[in-house]
This record gives sequence, C-alpha cells and structure tokens, in this order.
Amino acid sequence: MNPAAPLSFTVSPRLDAALGRGSDDWLTAARALGLAGTLRWLGERADLSEQLEDVRDVVEALLAADHDEAVGLMSELAELVTGDDDVLAEVLAEGVLAHGIAIGDAEVIVDAVGHLAELAESAGDPLTAAEYHVDFLNWRRRPDSSSDADSVAGSFDEIVRLAEADGATQAAAIYGFRQVAYQRLADADAESATTGDWDPKTPPYESWS
Repeated sequence: MNPAAPLSFTVSPRLDAALGRGSDDWLTAARALGLAGTLRWLGERADLSEQLEDVRDVVEALLAADHDEAVGLMSELAELVTGDDDVLAEVLAEGVLAHGIAIGDAEVIVDAVGHLAELAESAGDPLTAAEYHVDFLNWRRRPDSSSDADSVAGSFDEIVRLAEADGATQAAAIYGFRQVAYQRLADADAESATTGDWDPKTPPYESWS
C-alpha cells in the first residue's frame, strides 16, 4: 500500500515531489505554498471547476487545521478529487489509513480502506483492492483491535466479490467459507466477533497473489 508517484509535473515541483513522499510531506509543502498556490497546483492537475468552491473551502481549512482535524479534511479532499486526480486521492487516503491504524480507530480505517479499494478497482486492479480488505481483516484479528461485525462482514463480501471478478475462484471459496464461520460467531454475539482474533488457528490471511 505505497502511495503512487505523481503522474505528471506542474509549475510547483516541490509539491509534486512532496506528493510522492506521502500525505504528511504533501501537507507540509502545501502549507508552505499557501492556499492560492495549492489551488493553482490542483487546477493544473485536474479539472475541478464543478467542485471548485468545495475544494477551496476544504483546502483552506486543511492548511490551517491541527493534526486530528487534518485527517478528516484529507479524507474529504480525497473524496472530492477522486475521478479527477486519483493519485492525490490515493496519497491522502493512505495518510488517513495510517492515522486510523496508529490510533486504532476502526471507523477511520474502514472508510480509508473502502476508498483505496475503490480507487484500485477503478484502475483495473481487483487484487490490490482486495488486499486492502485482507489487511483490514488481519488488523482486526489483533488481540487489541475491535470493530463492529458489519465492518468485518463487509470486507469479507468485498474480498469474495473481487476474487470472483479476478477469476480467483478458489480464493473466493476460501473467503466465503471463512465468512460463514465468522457470521456464526457474530450471530451468537461472541466477543471475538467484535474484539480480537475470531480465527486463532489460521495464520494471517493472504490474498491470491
């Protein structure tokens, strides 16, 4: 899950280079460049005319935000630029995911995983899309990790769907079997359905690569 490198260079090479190093460096460079320069950089990379005011408001707030506020604003900006600048959207979503993992917030992780998987699938890469969900399931199986059961079930659904779309029928069957076993625990209100490892006899899950 490495941030993608910029696809093209603009009149702000410092911001281009920072984007290739991740969301924290990009935000630091954007703050140094300022609102007008950052908006001009965004405009050079993609046609944001339809959501220009929304982008302006979010970028202005992001440049002035503290760390915790910045994470939510990065997620919002990533949504706004998806489809117009998927490289930036991916880098921002990766930053949100890293923050969610650092603080152990399943809701933040699930939102970022969903966005990153969507970007990968739209780029024609169902395997990478599934790997985001596999990584989430492995994180959730840690002893100190917790989430609602719907989030786990949702990732199982996506892995099975993506495996089938990629022609990985064996992987789809394996994850379908694991999902049924997990759902039994969830239906029984087992503690492991929401906290810790519900599948302790199985090594960390892997994709079909």
